[in-house]
Amino acid sequence: MTHDRLELCFERCASRAWRLAVHWLGDSHEAFDVVQQAFVVAAGKPDRIPADDPWPWFRQVVINEARNTRRKHKPLPSERENSMPDPRPDPAVAAANSETQRELRRALDDLP
Repeated sequence: MTHDRLELCFERCASRAWRLAVHWLGDSHEAFDVVQQAFVVAAGKPDRIPADDPWPWFRQVVINEARNTRRKHKPLPSERENSMPDPRPDPAVAAANSETQRELRRALDDLP
């Protein structure tokens, strides 16, 4: 039963979790790591995964892991002062944003 919940969570949440992590972190590779860690957390607590809709619970796990990652990689004040941000948008973020826009358009088109 608990294995089924984890499998359901993976099937329903993996792609949304990755897009959420990319949004939080701005880096597709870090997002992949965060989602992987979130599934490790879920595997350790399979009884807590809601059987009907795992997304709200798993979403919070992903956000918590993304916050932890941000804290770990937060630059020191001296590093922040000396670094210039890259003005180009991250391609993964742009792709995730356009996928979200497509999903939103589809949802709006389906409204009566």
